[in-house]
Amino acid sequence: MDKKNLIFILIVDLLVIFFAFSVIYTRYQKYHSLKNLPQSQLASTPKTEAIAKTAKTEEPEAEEKRISKKPAGSSLRNILFQYKSSKAKNVQLIGDFNDWKSEPLSKSKTKPNTFELAKKIKPGSYAYNYLVNGKVILDPNNRKPPVETSRGYKSSYLELKAR
Repeated sequence: MDKKNLIFILIVDLLVIFFAFSVIYTRYQKYHSLKNLPQSQLASTPKTEAIAKTAKTEEPEAEEKRISKKPAGSSLRNILFQYKSSKAKNVQLIGDFNDWKSEPLSKSKTKPNTFELAKKIKPGSYAYNYLVNGKVILDPNNRKPPVETSRGYKSSYLELKAR
């Protein structure tokens, strides 16, 4: 090979090395900047299913579960929070209704890969999230749009009306 071809190959190799280094560097910068952001709806999660159902519903559905009957005139509502995931090891509930203190969901004895928590809540509007393996996750089955909270991340929205 002549000297001209060697120089050309050397320049092409240097360009490839420079391009590869720049790709690696930009990906590292994106990863490093995203690592410190709070977890949100965009967090990669396994296929999940979470349900917040009130005991008020009378329609028979397979996934709904009636908690208990309260005497007429009671101001508290029975809510069943359910979160389904085969990969979740630890699921907790945080929200306005518990001053953002975590409450653990227990594994269901009748439904596989399901975590449940029955909670009595006063009528009103509440923001809440699930903590799944330490990550803040929106309720994937809540059809209402998420709301921004003062805590710095989006939260699912629950509105309970008085009976």
